[in-house]
Amino acid sequence: MMRIGVMADTHGMRYGIDAALQAMGGINLLLHAGDNTTDARFINEYLGVNTVYVAGNCDIDYDTPLDRELEYEGVKIFL
Repeated sequence: MMRIGVMADTHGMRYGIDAALQAMGGINLLLHAGDNTTDARFINEYLGVNTVYVAGNCDIDYDTPLDRELEYEGVKIFL
C-alpha cells in the first residue's frame, strides 16, 4: 500500500522534522509544501526519504518551483 506523508513550514526545526517523520511511520513518499527547501533537500538526501518539494512564501530559492504536478502509482497529485 502506498503511504504518502505531507509536511510544510519546517523552518529548520530538525527536532520537529524527526518527530513528524517518526509519527508518519513508514512512508513511500514525502511531500514538502515549502518554507524551507533546505530541510526538504536534507530529508531527501541525508535521511533517505523520497521527497518532492516546492518553494513556500518564505523561501528564497528561486530555482525551486512554486508548484508541481506529479503522478505516483497512478494517482495525480498537485503540490
